[in-house]
Amino acid sequence: MPLHNAQAYVGQAVESVIAQTYPAWELIIVDDASSDESLAAVEEYENNSRISVIKLPENSGSPAKPRNVGTERAQGRFVAFIDADDAWLPEKLEIQVEALTESGAPLGCCGYWVINDAGNRIGKLSVPQQASFSELVRHNTIGCLTAIYDRARLGKRYFPECGHEDYALWLDILSEGGKVHGVDQPLAEYRVRSGSVSSNKWRTLTYFWHIYRHRLHYGRLKSVWRCLTYAMNARNKYQHGESESLS
Repeated sequence: MPLHNAQAYVGQAVESVIAQTYPAWELIIVDDASSDESLAAVEEYENNSRISVIKLPENSGSPAKPRNVGTERAQGRFVAFIDADDAWLPEKLEIQVEALTESGAPLGCCGYWVINDAGNRIGKLSVPQQASFSELVRHNTIGCLTAIYDRARLGKRYFPECGHEDYALWLDILSEGGKVHGVDQPLAEYRVRSGSVSSNKWRTLTYFWHIYRHRLHYGRLKSVWRCLTYAMNARNKYQHGESESLS
């Protein structure tokens, strides 16, 4: 769990991990030099032997470094990610570990609810049961808060230092073969905060350009086409419905 200036939400994120029905978990929180009371909010959880807190001396500027620091410390076979302003539903890990074990897939994801600052559900993302590299290039259906990978299949994998580093990592993994196994059930809650990187559509598009052009080494025209296709797909990414309060 990378943590930076999320004191209003991080308690809910941590509690959602503690509430997991899957018992064999550890939570590694990496504070990325928060300037608010985020660190103090999580230090009280260190009396739980399954929770550890690491403090970086200076802000890294992106979630990639704190995620990688946490990955380096991780002990378990399965590695999963959750941001400090998101939450997991109680059966998230149990369902996904079972699905990965049965399918033999190296990488997994699931559907999730979209919530706003107030915690109201404003949309839902569904995922296909399987997706290959070529399908993920066209449309990323792996929310980082739902991603889980099998170290027995992949070893430890680290996020590259680039914009949309999670998408870049999923593409790196699937470029080696195999498919992502999707559980089409909303098992997490993704918070869209005003002013966040994910809410800045133009900046996000430049990140995709970098991935297509400089990491996948596509030509200029193909990179432009991929960016435009991605943008069109993203417009209909979420199923919207009546807002409902987050309990």
